Formats: sequence, structure tokens, C-alpha cells
Amino acid sequence: MNFKHKQVLVVGLGRFGGAIGVIRFMVNQGAKVTVTDLKTKDQLSDSLAKLKDLPIKYSLGQHRLEDLQAADIVIVNPAVPPGSDYLKTATKMGKTLETEINLIFKLTKAKIIGVTGTNGKATVCGLIYDMLKLHYGPDKVYLGGNMGISLLEKANRLTDKDWVVLELSSFQLSRLAWIKKSPHISLITNITPDHFEWHGNLSRYAKDKSQIFTFQKASDTSLINLYDPLSRRLFKPWPFTGQAYYVGPKQASRIINNQSLLIQNQKLALPKHRLIGQHNLINMLQASLTAKLCNVGLDEIKTAIANYQPPEHALEYVAHVNKVSFINDSEASNQDAAVKGLESLPKGKIILIAGGYDKGIDLSKFIETITNRVKEVVVIGQTGPKIKSALNQKDYDRVRQAPDLNQAVFKAFKLASPGDFVILSPAASSYDMFDNLEQRGELFKVYVKKLIKTNV
Repeated sequence: MNFKHKQVLVVGLGRFGGAIGVIRFMVNQGAKVTVTDLKTKDQLSDSLAKLKDLPIKYSLGQHRLEDLQAADIVIVNPAVPPGSDYLKTATKMGKTLETEINLIFKLTKAKIIGVTGTNGKATVCGLIYDMLKLHYGPDKVYLGGNMGISLLEKANRLTDKDWVVLELSSFQLSRLAWIKKSPHISLITNITPDHFEWHGNLSRYAKDKSQIFTFQKASDTSLINLYDPLSRRLFKPWPFTGQAYYVGPKQASRIINNQSLLIQNQKLALPKHRLIGQHNLINMLQASLTAKLCNVGLDEIKTAIANYQPPEHALEYVAHVNKVSFINDSEASNQDAAVKGLESLPKGKIILIAGGYDKGIDLSKFIETITNRVKEVVVIGQTGPKIKSALNQKDYDRVRQAPDLNQAVFKAFKLASPGDFVILSPAASSYDMFDNLEQRGELFKVYVKKLIKTNV
């Protein structure tokens, strides 16, 4: 594909730099790039600072029709909603619509492993990446997708001897259907209610997730997690084109409970690892089966698990303060992830900090888990009052409200006794109070360190 001198319009820069990789790529390819975003220059200051040295035109605070009319190619940021009138206009005008992920699929000859799901994507991707690196070497395996890592600059240099591991969001998959492509190996970790503000309902959300299988060929491979109820429902009627594998209770539930994994009829005793919770055992099983299908040896799989460093903000141990353990689970931005986090800690020993941006998701399972397992709750953010009200209706009155995360950490610490766990597990996105979940998690760690200084 030749982009030299092409007029490229990028729709949606984003506050978190979601389009920076594709913008840099297009400029380096000699394209004439215009970026448009409904947010203002001030709102996008962090992202703009990363592009300040590049020859880019901007239309900020608005979308202009003349930018569309001039464009040869329109690049769509994943966060741009599907109902965007601007995109509808672009389609009516017959413009070529692209995304960064779609360009990677078009440009690379590498074998692509795609991982999607509501929770566990980053962990499963990281494990697969580490396992494949041990077998094929670090210069033959690449990690990217919905992880803040752009592979566009490398995509057209990779060969069919290389491997690419992509974390794929439902937003990215819904638009991968535009080019009728699916990964060579596709994996869904699980599906639970999330992102209704974008997809509208669970049915559309699940359909977009399942796009990861839709265009696979006979030589491709699908993996399904039958421990997950919604994934199990997808599995039965699905007309898989290639080979289909699964992990599930009939295959491996007893073995998982015994801290071992069954991989294609071979038992792998798990080494010591840093991953907490039953859900992470299933993540390890999915990653291990994927790696085995890529000809990675069991000893290499075992070594990768033993050396794996869990992603930040996912059940991340922070510190002990006066014999109270602090756990950063900022990654738990929906109720299913938060429930799994709570179920990983001792019942009755949990001081929970929860709440954040309201995505319109039902929190009944989260509320039920709190009433059964949690000693005290401190709520913050938009969903804080909703959580407090729902708990009060269950005759659970051990709930405090805090104006910010700093005060929430302080209150939680005061409520804790030696041997307790204070966990930030919001069951909500971060956008009401923070730029992203990473900032939320980092600030939690900063406030915990403040406690250490004042309690030594």
C-alpha cells in the first residue's frame, strides 16, 4: 500500500493518544495528515505534545465537512462511536475507512494471534508473548493492539516466520469486519456485560467480540473458554471454519483446582507464580494451550509462567502498612473483574474502595459479592452513591463515601485491622475522576506510600 502524498484524515486523536501510532506512521510514509477531534486543544494537550514536531494539520473542537471532502483515506480511532454522524457522512461520500488494526492485518505477513474478552486479555497476551519468545526468540515475536503499542512501523517488514500477539477490543473487532479479516489463532477469554455506552446492549457487545472468529480460514484455529457462561453459549452454534479448541470444566476443572494444567492430554504441574485467583489459573490454561498449539514446549511454557510479571493495576500487591495489605486492582473496570478480585482475597478481611464512571452496567453481582465477602466499603465517583444505595437496600450499612481517592485510601486504612486487605477494585471506568485506569492505579500507589511515611 502506497500512502505517499495521500490526504489522510484521522478522526479522533483522543486524550490518551490512541491514534498517535497511526499518525506517526502516515507522516513517515509521506502522507499529508489532518487530525480532527471534537475535543479542544486544551483537552487534548497531552496527546498533542507527543506530536508537536510533526507536520500535521488540526481541526479541533469540531468536525468539518471540507476535511472529509479532501480526504483520500479516513482513519477511525477505536473510541469514535459507531453512531457517529461524521462517519455516516464519510460512508455516504464513498470514502475509504481504515483503522490502525485493519492496516496491520493488511500490511503484515506475520502469523497473528488475536486475544479478546472482557477481562484477562492483557494477562493472556503477556503470557503467550513470553512463552513464544522463549521458543522462537525475542526478535520473532511482537506484542501490540489495545495495549498502547503500535506495530504499524514494523508490520510490513515482518515475514511469515514472525508472530504478532494482539490484544483486541470489541471496538477494534467491530471494525475489523470492514475488511473481512480474523487472526490466524483467535481466543476469547470471557464475555461479561461491559461498554453498553458504546455497544448499546449485551447482544451487540458479544457479537462484536465474536467477530474475532467470523472470517477465519480452514487453516486457522479458534479457542473458547467454556468456564465462561456467555462464551459457552457462543460456542455451541458457532460455525467454526478452522480447528476449534476449548478449555472447560469437563476437560480441566479438577486439574485446575489442583494447581495443574491439562494441555492436549499432557499434564503440566504449575510452577510458583505471581498470579492471584482462580480466574488467573484459567488465564494460564488458555495461554498455555495457545502456546502449545504454536509448538512451544511444556518446559518453556512452565518457565514463562514462573517468570511472568503480572500487568500493573491487576491485583497488584502494593505494600504492607501496619500489617494491612494494599492491593491495586484499578484494572477491574467492570463488575465481573471486580468480583473476581474480591473472590481472590479472604472473606471478611476485605476493605473495598469502589466506584467511578457510570457505564450503565448492572452491578447486582458485585453488590451481592460485597455483602457476602467485604468487611467495609468506601465509595467514590459517579457510581459511588449507586453502590451505597444498593448496599443499603441489602441491609448492608458499612459504607462510607469519600470525595476523592486520597481520602478513600485514608478512610479505608482507618477501617482496617491487622491482617486485613485494602483493595481498590472500582467495578467502573476511571473517566469521571482520572484520565485513565493507569492514572487511577498510580495515584492509589502514591497515596499508599504517603500512609507508609506517616505510619513508620
